[in-house]
Amino acid sequence: MKIISSTAYIAGRVVQCILAKCTFAVVLSTIISACFIGAAVAHDDNHDDEQSGQVTLTNEQQRLAGIEVEQAVGSGFSLQTTVPGQLLNDRARSIVIAPQLDVRIIHYDASIGQSVAVGDALLTIGGREIADAQADFVLAAQELSRIQRMEEGVVSDTVREEARIEAERRRAVLRSVFMTDAQITALLSCSDCIGQVQVLSPMAGKVQLSPEQLQYSAGQALSGGTSLLRVNDESTLWVAAELPVRHRLPLEAGQSVVVNVNGELVTGEVLSRGHYVSSVTQTEQILISVDNRSTHWHAGQFAEVHLPSAEQQGVLVPDAALHRQEGNQWRVFVQNEQNTFSSVEVTVLESQGGLHLVSGIEPGARLVMKGAFFIASELAKDGFDTHNH
Repeated sequence: MKIISSTAYIAGRVVQCILAKCTFAVVLSTIISACFIGAAVAHDDNHDDEQSGQVTLTNEQQRLAGIEVEQAVGSGFSLQTTVPGQLLNDRARSIVIAPQLDVRIIHYDASIGQSVAVGDALLTIGGREIADAQADFVLAAQELSRIQRMEEGVVSDTVREEARIEAERRRAVLRSVFMTDAQITALLSCSDCIGQVQVLSPMAGKVQLSPEQLQYSAGQALSGGTSLLRVNDESTLWVAAELPVRHRLPLEAGQSVVVNVNGELVTGEVLSRGHYVSSVTQTEQILISVDNRSTHWHAGQFAEVHLPSAEQQGVLVPDAALHRQEGNQWRVFVQNEQNTFSSVEVTVLESQGGLHLVSGIEPGARLVMKGAFFIASELAKDGFDTHNH
């Protein structure tokens, strides 16, 4: 009987909407909404949750409604105290492939944007200078081996040391074109390997090429020191923010700030403060580190940095996280468990540029940042009293 009641309820809602000549978007919203509360109609044991302003949604229902949940950020920040910034690659998680000898590109083994692991092939290079450097190492290594086989007293310690230093010097040249120690050692037993190098990725990340690097093609000769490509681990990014001298804030390394990129908010940590003011812009640069594993931002994007302020205490939320209920009160949805959401009343302290500083929730709470409209519509359509909590 419960299944029949649930099905009848869903069909009735859809038919009513069609008879009322609703738009396609409204019909679709009604279908999704009916699915959301079908479980509530079919199960009497959900009645208590409904009366307390809660709604339970499956993972599939959340996906269909486009619900996104993030941790609330902020506490002691103001929308008025902001400075511009730009995302940069984390220098500790980025490496430029720039061989220090003249090279010729033989072919690329990885494509732009490809994710690579340590040891994956990036590209193959060759050229006369690489062949000469490899041959010089082989000869120096063979000479060192010959001297080391000699008995003590046949050659002086100075000669032995000079041979060892020469072999290491030649090895260092090969390392400067990104040959690994295993590849260098393999040259001693593979004379056919001389003349080219398959460059392997020294770190995990994504392959990136600049507009200039995209113009390089197989067979092209490039001078030593030319950057061929870059591998970046974007799980962490830096933000270079310009702090005007008028902001006399005691901002130092280790403090928290809020970084906003296109309405997405992440708490960042100040890495350093330049303590140098540009004579042109009258600004001081601060570097901020942000965890990029959930946001997937990219270097080059512009950002807005919210600085600490003792004037207002609250958390920052975007427009999509807020909804109004009876009495013209602002509310947000907090995720209590994986599939349960509660409506919580908040006070809007400040608003600017699609962001709001609100009080009534604790920093770190799991908030619905997108899709709050659908959850609110389920409570409203079924006559839920979101104030009875």
